Amino acid sequence: MKTTLTLALLIFAAAPAMAQSIEFQREVAQKRAITLGDAAMIFYGLVNTPKADLTSEAAFTDLVAKGIMPEGWKDDLAGDASLGQVSVLICKTLDISGGAMMNLTGSFRRYAYRECARLRLVKPAGPHSSVPGRDLISIAGRVEDHLEQKKK
Repeated sequence: MKTTLTLALLIFAAAPAMAQSIEFQREVAQKRAITLGDAAMIFYGLVNTPKADLTSEAAFTDLVAKGIMPEGWKDDLAGDASLGQVSVLICKTLDISGGAMMNLTGSFRRYAYRECARLRLVKPAGPHSSVPGRDLISIAGRVEDHLEQKKK
């Protein structure tokens, strides 16, 4: 509960965007399957100061510029996000290099998922699984905890 509250404060720190962002987080938490655009918005909030009028396209563009999100995912923003895609975002956000196969092939979904499952950042459900909104909020909290530990 503490992590979720801290995450909400981190993501929605900007006063004018507060009500709109809290409503967004509530909407995401209620979804049975999040979109890649939802994931972009949440991960944007983990690495940036939130903006009042942020769109998933703007979040995507920023995450591509930071090397967190692959540019090829642009056409998939409205589609359901897989746990493998979310795992790629986690690995890029936390600079997780992974094992030998992940290093040889890059941060592909299957290997990123395996690494995130090993580190207990995601539930062991498979890289092709859809991601419920509550799980994304929970995952973001764990990512936030790791980012805070890196700062220390």
